[in-house]
Amino acid sequence: MSCPRRPFVVLPRGEGMTFERRRRRRLLSCAVAAGAVTALTSTALAMPAAADDGDSSRAEARFLSGEVLGTDLDKLVELAGVEVENSGSPEPVTEANPLDVTLLDSINIDVPGGVQLPLSDIIELGAVNQWASAEDQGTSSAATGAVADNGGIGTGVDAGFPGNANFDLSNVLGDELTDLIAGLELELGAVSSQAHLIGPSSESEVFEVLDASDEFDLARDYEIAGGSLKVELPVLKELNTDIVDSVGEVDSLLNSLLSEDSVLSALVDTIDGLSGLLEIAGVKLDLQASVDSDVQGAVEEILAEPIAGSGVELDLANGTLIIDLNELLDGGLNGQPPNTELISSAVINGLLDNVSDLLADVLDDVVSTVKSALGAATVDLDLSIDAAPAGLDLGSLEASLDSTVTELIEDKADLEVDSSGVGGLLETVLDSLLNNLVPTIGDLLDQVVDKVDDLGGTLDGLVSGLALEDLFDELGDVLSEVLSIKLNYQPDQPMNNAETQALRSVPTAEGETAAVESGGPFSVSALYIDVLPEDSLAVLDIARSEVGANVVDDGDEVETEVETEVETEVETEAEVEADVEADAETEVEAEVEADAETEVEADAETEVDAEVAADADAEAEAEAEVDGDDDELPDTGSNILWLMLLVGALAVGGYTFYMASRNRRMAAQG
Repeated sequence: MSCPRRPFVVLPRGEGMTFERRRRRRLLSCAVAAGAVTALTSTALAMPAAADDGDSSRAEARFLSGEVLGTDLDKLVELAGVEVENSGSPEPVTEANPLDVTLLDSINIDVPGGVQLPLSDIIELGAVNQWASAEDQGTSSAATGAVADNGGIGTGVDAGFPGNANFDLSNVLGDELTDLIAGLELELGAVSSQAHLIGPSSESEVFEVLDASDEFDLARDYEIAGGSLKVELPVLKELNTDIVDSVGEVDSLLNSLLSEDSVLSALVDTIDGLSGLLEIAGVKLDLQASVDSDVQGAVEEILAEPIAGSGVELDLANGTLIIDLNELLDGGLNGQPPNTELISSAVINGLLDNVSDLLADVLDDVVSTVKSALGAATVDLDLSIDAAPAGLDLGSLEASLDSTVTELIEDKADLEVDSSGVGGLLETVLDSLLNNLVPTIGDLLDQVVDKVDDLGGTLDGLVSGLALEDLFDELGDVLSEVLSIKLNYQPDQPMNNAETQALRSVPTAEGETAAVESGGPFSVSALYIDVLPEDSLAVLDIARSEVGANVVDDGDEVETEVETEVETEVETEAEVEADVEADAETEVEAEVEADAETEVEADAETEVDAEVAADADAEAEAEAEVDGDDDELPDTGSNILWLMLLVGALAVGGYTFYMASRNRRMAAQG
């Protein structure tokens, strides 16, 4: 600011104001103007910037990202998540975007062998949601998976977002699958994650457990409602086949022993005179026997159902070992430290005892089922004898038997007999036949019972042939080589470490804190899956929530420091003004020349112009310095301060030279 410059007018002596009055009035008016500059400057600096100027926050949620066989999932628009930013607006910026899982059918993946498969053949998802919110005061939140539109975890299932996911990794592994493992599938229940980054002075209630403090509060969590790893092992399917074949031998033996030829042969060997009777011409014996048993079918039925134990489940019919991931680690899938590795040789080997116990239970069930099925098998036998040698009618006999194997073994079967005209020697032979028929069949069945008793040892031999200890050593090594699953994946955290990264403040060049930055970004994924980690055939980041980096502007300390500098600067300019005015008055009294008016005016204007140019250069340098500090110190009004300081300095300098010129002119006139 400068005093207004009036037109230069020469007044006759004695007219108008005296020099002294004009001088005092002009000094007064400029002093008032300069005071106004100082007052305006101080007022502007005392007004802080808007409460949220300089604040920023960010949040992102994405359920599925990564890469599968060279296809970058992050670049697929169909799988896009949500990302929001807030630059200090008091209104939250919130977005929810459910993932359209039907689009997985339209995304083709090139698998080894030149075959294309839809992504849905590899990844099968239930409906999942993606939610993010960025607020003022450096606060942001994100959630994805089984979450509702308000970001609430655990409410997504009721809101139509079950968040389940299945991953068939067999096609991804291709030739990398060994003879030991024929298939690999990961099944997960409701999956979700959430992240919250709360500013130091935030009044947000989005995460109620966080307390107000002078630092950022970071909270990350995940949730997996159960899961299983299904490993297809050909050796288990072979075991199932061997068990069924062994049991089938019981059926074969039973039918063989109770055939007509076998029963008749046993009767002939047992009953005296029967052989001779049958050799008599005209004596006919007809024997029909049948067995209704399905021991093998009964065993196949129980083997078709998976058999569950502690942490594992065996499905021998399909040759799969199903590992309950929630039972694999102490504490289950949830609440694990960041970056906990789920699959390892040690963990898999820990399942050996459980699997051994399961197989022992399976064999016991098989033997028990065989005995029950055998005992329930039914035997039908019809016997008829007609004796008419040489045209003589010696009588006839009919006998029938319909009993279970158990009744026959325990000699509790009922034999129905119908005879007529039988007597003499024939009667004696037939009575012996009837009395020995049931015991003879029972004796035949004893061979089947012995076979069943030996079945347990046979099955034990089949399991021993698996060499389970060696099998699980190899299985643990192979699984850990082809698959890595990390729980609670937080890339900024070390492996298996629950400590949270320290948040930081960014100092200004003077050492004062002008803004607080959260650092980051900070993310959490429920799971991070790496298939064949050495080559990373597939990397899947499941249910990722990310917040930050957030910034909160705080200009209080800088404001106080700048105000002090302003007051000092203004006082210095006032002192300079007083010195210059005194020098000017002395110079006016010493110089009174006729041509002083023109010379003084020219000099004054030249000097004022030079001073203005110098001040402009200084202003440019100050602005450059302010601009250069922008990266370190957010704008809190300091640019306005420097501008007003320069204007004030320009006003004082202009006023000083103007007064010197004016005094010279007045002296020349006086």
